[in-house]
Formats: sequence, structure tokens, C-alpha cells
Amino acid sequence: MLATLLLLATDKLHGISAGIVLIVITFVTFLPGVRLMDGQRFSKINFAPLFFIMGCMAIGSAGGALKVTDWIAQIALPYFHGLGDNMAGGAAYFLGLAANFLLTPLAATTTMTSPLAELGRQMHGDARALYFAFQYGLDNYIFPYEYAVLLYFFSSGYILSKDMFKVLAVRVVLAGLFVTFLAMPFWNMLLH
Repeated sequence: MLATLLLLATDKLHGISAGIVLIVITFVTFLPGVRLMDGQRFSKINFAPLFFIMGCMAIGSAGGALKVTDWIAQIALPYFHGLGDNMAGGAAYFLGLAANFLLTPLAATTTMTSPLAELGRQMHGDARALYFAFQYGLDNYIFPYEYAVLLYFFSSGYILSKDMFKVLAVRVVLAGLFVTFLAMPFWNMLLH
């Protein structure tokens, strides 16, 4: 474990990428003299949660490859033009929330930031407020597949989906109200 941490912490010095380090360390655990992992121990690993998590996380990659964000931008952003600053912030929040169903937050941030900034410029407002509202939307989840930590707890059986949904749905509504009626006026006052 110490060798793994040391190699990962010093990757800039030795030039071996973190992925290669992990592959080599995994290989070493199977060597006969090391015996950290053998067929008997390997057969006891429950791979179902890992495959479930990998499948759910692939949603973001697939959405990015299919240019889902371009599609979302073309459909949603024209509706922002008739809105005032606060309502545009609320719409940006719900756009982030909707994008979270189709993409990972990183993919959505990467592709939606530029259209939101252009929209803020066209509305003669500060694009940072729209961006902040959008990020609040991306940080809200309803289903476990949208966020790896929630997915892990759900797939491990630590929390039931119906209980998670109840709490997170209330959080989504309260955060939307917060962004629209408190945060946007504050950000607009602060940024203008």
C-alpha cells in the first residue's frame, strides 16, 4: 500500500502514469511470493456493484459522445431571452438539473459554459451568475446513478432508493427556490 501511494504521489518525478502504476500494483498482488490476491480471494469479490457503477457512469461519456449538450443548448437557451435576470438564473438552475440526467457534471460544465456565457452577454447581464446557478443545478441529484457516492451507497444497500428520492427531491426544490429568489438577486447585486 505504501509503495502504491509513493508511486502515485511521485508520478511527476518518474513519469509513470497513475493508471500504469495501478495496473502494475494489481499484477504484483497476484505474484506467488506476495500472495495478497489469489483465486480463492478473487472469487469472493462482489463485482456486481462495480459493473453497475461503471455502467451508470458511462451515461455521461455516451451523452458527451452523442453531443447531447449541443442538443440541450439548441432547445433550451432560446427560452432564456425573454426572462429577467432572476428567472434566467432559475432557468439555468433547472437546465443544470436536467443536464445531470443525461451527462456527468464535468461533461455538462465543459460544453454548456460557453453557451451560457454567450447568453449572459446577449442579455446584458453577468454571465457568472448564470454559470453559478447552472452549477447549483448540476450539484443536485434525484437518482443514485447521477453521482458516484450515492450510487455506491445505493448499490451496497446502505440506503433505499425511495428514501434517497424523498430527501433529494426536497433538496432540488429548495435549492431551486434559493437560487431563483435569494442567490440570483445577491449575485446580480454583487457582480454589477
